[in-house]
Amino acid sequence: PKAPQPTLEFGRLIHAALDHGYSANPPDYAGMADWFREDARAWIEEQDRSYKPWSSQREAWEVDVELGARMLAEYALWAPAQDKGLTVVATEHEGLVPVETPRGQWGPGLIEPFALYYFRADGLVRDEMGRLWLMEHKTTARWWSEVMIDLDEQLTAYTWAAQRKFQEPVVGVMVNFLLKSPVEDPPILKDGMPTTAMSRLARTTAARYSNFRGANSATLAALMDRERDEGHPTLRREYVLRSEYAVGQQTQRIPAEAEGMLGSPKIYPTPSLACSWCPARVPCTMAENGEDYEEHLAYFFERRPAMWDEIPTGGVVSDDTD
Repeated sequence: PKAPQPTLEFGRLIHAALDHGYSANPPDYAGMADWFREDARAWIEEQDRSYKPWSSQREAWEVDVELGARMLAEYALWAPAQDKGLTVVATEHEGLVPVETPRGQWGPGLIEPFALYYFRADGLVRDEMGRLWLMEHKTTARWWSEVMIDLDEQLTAYTWAAQRKFQEPVVGVMVNFLLKSPVEDPPILKDGMPTTAMSRLARTTAARYSNFRGANSATLAALMDRERDEGHPTLRREYVLRSEYAVGQQTQRIPAEAEGMLGSPKIYPTPSLACSWCPARVPCTMAENGEDYEEHLAYFFERRPAMWDEIPTGGVVSDDTD
């Protein structure tokens, strides 16, 4: 899209800030929010020069910058305990693995792979027992359901690809979910004390509540109990394990998908929550209705630069949706 896409850009910059933090040794949790804020404001300034946004657009972007910074600041307080015992192997790791034709096998001295599968893992870590895990960061407006996690194709395919590349078992994927709803301070009553009503503390943590003068001990204990039973109100880490059978199925599934993607792909509408912000929503609907979507694309979109100067053998396929 020629127009700015703040939803995509701020999501990318949050990932970049997490990458920056985890690239340091030890991880620089405290610097993540500042890194994001600096890069996001630089992006806004670039839009001021090249796009000339409306004042209402710019104000909305500034609100999003502060939201992202608050999300990362809270992550910086929460993550150290979650990461205890983990060793970061790599961040933003990109890999290519061969995809065999469904009619044959690839290997030294045999046929060349007919395609390469591209994956980009937000992180690779080892646990205290030395086992390899993938780490993924997901910003989301709502928690993923259990079935969404169980059936997510990207997590399964990345596990398959990482095992093939590193030639060792990958235990699973640690998925960090960052809810796009910041932690809040407790409401302050007329007497200057924080409220004791749990119904008004849905986005307040025990640590934040305890910082206020006059914090009620019973309410603080209730918040600690809630976090122990339900977890953090805006942050979660899911340990996603895939069975040997599920991972093995990718050996047949990905080549079949590659044949369709690199041949004459058939595109079918698959509406989801992402349609609410997807920049292709309008031309997608136009194409379904038989309207002139190509003129719309020519006016509002431009061709993205190629990822490689020369496409590797056969082509490249990916389940990367970030």
